[in-house]
Amino acid sequence: MAPVLHLPSVKREKKERARCGRRRRARVWSDASEYQSISRQSRGSPRVRRVLAHHPARVVLSSWTRLALFWSYAPKQAEYMRNMYTKILHQDPDLVPALKHITWPAMSFNYGGNVVTNKHVDCMNLPQGWCAIWAGGDYDPTQGGHLILWELGLVIEFPPGSVILIPSSIVPHGNIAIQPNETRVSMTHFCPGGLARWVHAGFRPMKSLSQAERQEVHGGEGNERWSSMVSLFSTMDTLISDREALKKR
Repeated sequence: MAPVLHLPSVKREKKERARCGRRRRARVWSDASEYQSISRQSRGSPRVRRVLAHHPARVVLSSWTRLALFWSYAPKQAEYMRNMYTKILHQDPDLVPALKHITWPAMSFNYGGNVVTNKHVDCMNLPQGWCAIWAGGDYDPTQGGHLILWELGLVIEFPPGSVILIPSSIVPHGNIAIQPNETRVSMTHFCPGGLARWVHAGFRPMKSLSQAERQEVHGGEGNERWSSMVSLFSTMDTLISDREALKKR
């Protein structure tokens, strides 16, 4: 089992995802569990190991592209994620990252030849966290495979090899089906919300904390909590200064 001992069970996670409408049409699998990217197991399930073994350059290159985008356009988010990931690895030196130097603590491979997702939010992910989505395959991006962001009113052509970063826990998203005889797969990097709570709780189960400690883990209440989450987002006016601030640390 993965060492994240105090997170909800896989069975409970599946029920919660079904309730939130997460990925109902796609044939989705991830490396052993949503948290497998950091595990004592040897790089996940046999299928994940085959992908990493047969296509290492492709996987690493696409992951590094996502990482570069993350640090370029969400520097405070990336620093927050890196610091949390570092704490996890220091807390248990036996943990094995699925991909070295990648800031996100979890990733999933979605395959099946014709990966399509209905409108959904990944409600178990970190609310203020960004998720990196990569699509691959062989399809005509003008005829299908478009990414839809309903609340933003956007339908985006998403050719094979494209990457996008979105806060997948709070922004409804999905994609258009591709044409017959075409193929589409995807890979995502993300951070489970339960994992962040576990770290902020000092690697202890939430039920062991006092009410005051729980409030501190959750970042306060009401507007205070919301403001702390929003502060991790850069704007066009602050992006350059946010990048420069990180260089000085």
